[in-house]
Amino acid sequence: MKNYEEIFNESYRRVTGDDFGERFFDRFYEIFLGTSDAIREKFAATEMVKQKQMMRKSFFHLLNLYNTKVTSDYLERIAREHGRARLAIPVEMFNQWRASILRTVRELDAPYYNDDIEIAWAMMIAPGLEFMRQISMRGTTGSP
Repeated sequence: MKNYEEIFNESYRRVTGDDFGERFFDRFYEIFLGTSDAIREKFAATEMVKQKQMMRKSFFHLLNLYNTKVTSDYLERIAREHGRARLAIPVEMFNQWRASILRTVRELDAPYYNDDIEIAWAMMIAPGLEFMRQISMRGTTGSP
């Protein structure tokens, strides 16, 4: 039996280190922005220092959803902002975001990286990422 939460926590500590994730999020954005012209265009006018600060905070809320199964007001607001009426993030960008997170972990957690670590990270980000994707596509967290 494997404890994927423990596997994730150990990997998370290694990749975020003593810099509060600065190296992790710097590398993530290098990878993510390099995945497509459309993504680079979405971030063309973005103040990246502020963006990375927002990403750290929202990433914590996204991970917290795995543990609590309760969304925060902050995560709900961020999800709505990614919707059609605001940032209009297409669904494929959520997939590219996920792939970029996993690639960042693969690079920064070498030589420890293996299938169990990838599975652990995928499991931990899945609930929050799916919440973001669903709310951004619908534009609401209320009943239909």
